[in-house]
Amino acid sequence: MTEAARVLEIFDTQRDIVTGEYHVEQVRGHLRFEHVDFALPEAPDQLVLRDVNLDVAPVQTLALVGATGSLA
Repeated sequence: MTEAARVLEIFDTQRDIVTGEYHVEQVRGHLRFEHVDFALPEAPDQLVLRDVNLDVAPVQTLALVGATGSLA
């Protein structure tokens, strides 16, 4: 129960997202990330995602899964 409560707490947390420039050409349900890096605000020098490239078509489902509490 404790883990479930923590997950719900995280889902309800408002975060400030720092982004670079991006351009949306046309919204069509297609998701593409090119050379994306991501770090948590608590550890900005430790990248959680490094140079990630994703291309997800409208009919596909994607899940990014890692160990609980993982920063690497």
